[in-house]
Amino acid sequence: MANVVSGAAIGILLARHYGLETYGQWAAASVYAMLVANVVEGGLSNVLMRDVSRDRSKAGESLGLVLKGRMIIGLVAVPISLLAAWWQTGEAGLRLLLTFQLVMARFLEGASAGWHAVLVSLGRYRLTNSLEIVRRVGMVVVAVAIILGGLSIHWVAAGSLAVTALVGLVTYWSARSFVRPTFERSVVEGWRAAFWFWISGVLYWVNGEVDQLMLSNMAGDTATGLYSAAYRAAMLFQIVPYVLAYVVSPKLFRSAKDGVGLERHLNGSMLVLAALGAFVGLEIWWYAEPLCTLAYGEKYLASGPILRAFGVYLFLAFVRTPASWFVATSDRLRLTTLYYGICALTNIAINLYAIPRFGPEGSAWATVASEAILLALMLSTTIKFVDARTAGALIFGAASGLLVLALHQLTMLLPWWYAAAVLDGLAMLAVYAVVGRKFLRGWDPFSLLAPRQASRSTDALER
Repeated sequence: MANVVSGAAIGILLARHYGLETYGQWAAASVYAMLVANVVEGGLSNVLMRDVSRDRSKAGESLGLVLKGRMIIGLVAVPISLLAAWWQTGEAGLRLLLTFQLVMARFLEGASAGWHAVLVSLGRYRLTNSLEIVRRVGMVVVAVAIILGGLSIHWVAAGSLAVTALVGLVTYWSARSFVRPTFERSVVEGWRAAFWFWISGVLYWVNGEVDQLMLSNMAGDTATGLYSAAYRAAMLFQIVPYVLAYVVSPKLFRSAKDGVGLERHLNGSMLVLAALGAFVGLEIWWYAEPLCTLAYGEKYLASGPILRAFGVYLFLAFVRTPASWFVATSDRLRLTTLYYGICALTNIAINLYAIPRFGPEGSAWATVASEAILLALMLSTTIKFVDARTAGALIFGAASGLLVLALHQLTMLLPWWYAAAVLDGLAMLAVYAVVGRKFLRGWDPFSLLAPRQASRSTDALER
């Protein structure tokens, strides 16, 4: 959660202070940093979480595997990312320095992420969350201090790198009292298990981030800045599935294997995310332009139509997430890789057509189209191996959007858009609270959460 909030806060600060072109350069450099983060992640955190969730005695050897694997991958990935940045821009000066600083910060973050993953799998949420909050708050404080000091954007990147390194050391010393890594496990053996997680993560990055690289190359830094401002604002709302993932994923690793509690974990997550996705998507659709000007200033008004497209994307991403969790945690990783590959190629192909004709707005709709395809693939696979009630949970949750629409028709008469948005939000939070309380007391609409017959459940989970 701190990751998403602080990232959005820093993005807003940088966009407002440094302007469209400089912020566009930061956005392009951030894409290379995210690529390194995904490559260095290597799928190893998912293997670690899977193994520790199913057998806690494997915590030390799984953590050791992650640490060794990430160091080896980083020695290759970091230089290659810098060469790619230099090749694309043809610049070896301050722009490449910015890329180097952000890439190294992401590498160090990834190197220490194994400690966080194992602590979450062991149920030590408080320690890992506290350290991550400290890191993210520290990055925001450093960014504010540098902006107030009138320094260049490169110092913001340097400050982020320093904070990440310091908190990484604290994480290492703090977590050793709970788990100590052992390094006997073969990296080659671990990579066999992690490969499909890894390649899926890289393809997911391509699907979500390649737009900004293509925009930077085909439309320039200003267009990239407009796009990135809308994209980062939209990603702030990904905090909801991000938080749920930490809670639900370890449970799904177990229930997707043995079938116990599967429907409640899967369909319950779908109900929650469909309802919240409908609300978030509609509010962004209605208030895209004023949200952009409020966050970034008048010069980012052109980001409004882009943010509106991302409102649609967010709904699709919310309801796709539980199905993606199921496909991945039930060890159908080759399917996940195939699906992400299809969507990444679709995204690139549409961008090649849309960017020259429609600019950053066309690129945003390319992301929406690829996400819609990914949802169709993931949901159909989940229905095949579980049952159609997952789709029923999606429909039931999304139907709350009708209530959001009715509320909006009333509040839109107010003279201030922000008052209408706040009233919509408060009213829907009250509705969700009442419905959530009913769920906790055992309400199960249309038997969406009830377990199936034991024999049928076992058969459906067999590959």
